[in-house]
Amino acid sequence: MFLDKPIKGNGVEYPPSYVDPESVLESLSEGILLISPEGCVVYANRSAQGFLKSSYAETLLEEIISRGECVRGEEPLCQFRFSMTCSKRYLQIQLSRWPQQGSGVEMLLCHLRDVTVERHRENWVRRQLNRFQQYLDVASVILVAVDTEGRIGLVNLKGCELLGCREEDVLAKQWFDIFVPQEYRHLAKRRFFHVLARLGKLAGYTEMPIVTLKGQRRWIAWHHTFLRNGQGEVIGILGSGQDVTERRNAEAALKQSQEALYAERIRLKRLASKLTLVEECERRHMASVLHDDIGQRLYLAGLKLQQLQTRFKDPQDVQGFTDLKNIIQETLVKTRSLTFDLSYPILYELGFEKAVAGWLQREIEDKYAIETELIDDGQEKPLDEDVKILLFRDLRELLFNTIKHAMATHVRVLIKRVEQTIHVSVEDNGCGFDPEQCLSIHNHYDGFGLFSIRQRLEDLGGQMRVDSAPQQGCRITIIAPLRNQV
Repeated sequence: MFLDKPIKGNGVEYPPSYVDPESVLESLSEGILLISPEGCVVYANRSAQGFLKSSYAETLLEEIISRGECVRGEEPLCQFRFSMTCSKRYLQIQLSRWPQQGSGVEMLLCHLRDVTVERHRENWVRRQLNRFQQYLDVASVILVAVDTEGRIGLVNLKGCELLGCREEDVLAKQWFDIFVPQEYRHLAKRRFFHVLARLGKLAGYTEMPIVTLKGQRRWIAWHHTFLRNGQGEVIGILGSGQDVTERRNAEAALKQSQEALYAERIRLKRLASKLTLVEECERRHMASVLHDDIGQRLYLAGLKLQQLQTRFKDPQDVQGFTDLKNIIQETLVKTRSLTFDLSYPILYELGFEKAVAGWLQREIEDKYAIETELIDDGQEKPLDEDVKILLFRDLRELLFNTIKHAMATHVRVLIKRVEQTIHVSVEDNGCGFDPEQCLSIHNHYDGFGLFSIRQRLEDLGGQMRVDSAPQQGCRITIIAPLRNQV
């Protein structure tokens, strides 16, 4: 068919038959076939002739004619792909009916296009996608991709197993509305869209809960990265996650156990404090009985013996009375000493520092001839009653250990305040020892030992530090909390 009217364009007039339709058809890269109702090829352009000269031409025509029979008024168009395994070529074929004007005969118009390159490319892409999908499915972490609207674009096999879904069932659905718990949903959405809007920095690591389709809550440790297209534009976010539910549950159980242990330690601390006060009360009561009752009786007994002694003149009788009076006097001295050991009155009357000074003079220098030195920083050190009693007892035990084991000639006691604690250090120039061995629960000094001292201090919120080595002396510091002053 030729143009019957001239065409004007850009000031140029083209004659009516300037465009030759047949030359146009011949120049097409696609093959064009016209097939008569009898199955004969009426027309074939150059590209189609190349197909007809191939080894699969006969099979190709049979397939075209067979498919062309279904091209009727209701189905005016038919498309299919034709492949020949032997030649590894693929054709895209489109069939339609072309009625001839005036004759009423309908030709079968066939468009053939060689899509071998495209098919190979599609196969390569498909293989790469399959390989990528295999990588995703064997991954031990959850992989979820969502677009900029929060719609799910990818879930790997691990993710599907955890979420309890199939990938095709959740694709293009809202991630936040389905899998994020209600109480976290608003916050998660706000963070998501805020990061996308400003292209802010994604959190390198975050832990958030999810809800599976079965209603189970799982905690996931997420790592995120932006997804970009070929132009570098952000098209979504990819998240890789590890199920840390068991770890979170274990941490919660551990925290609960620690809180219960802390509460129990507080209870034991209060109980130890009460026990210390009760024990000290009993000691003071016993000391009072020894001093006010037994001591007074012994003193009166000594006076009576002295009065009776004047009635006897026989030397033997006088000596007997003298010996008896000496025994009573020695007993009275020991009773007074025991009274001080049970409850040191200066501790309650003048305070901890004065009590330490008096006890060093009376018990260490006077009795054992060991040179002593007391250094006090002069700061106020308010102590609770139980802490004061415990510190004094422990200090005395440390000094007795020095007397018994250290073979020291000089002892220094340092008392200072450090923030809200009191530090009491005992230093000597004795033989020293191995701290690890002496702090063992199986190696005590006369019953309690350093291990027991440390335990008692820890029960009151304090601690003990030991710095010593054989033949290098010793320094032991006991630390206790001061009284809270509101």
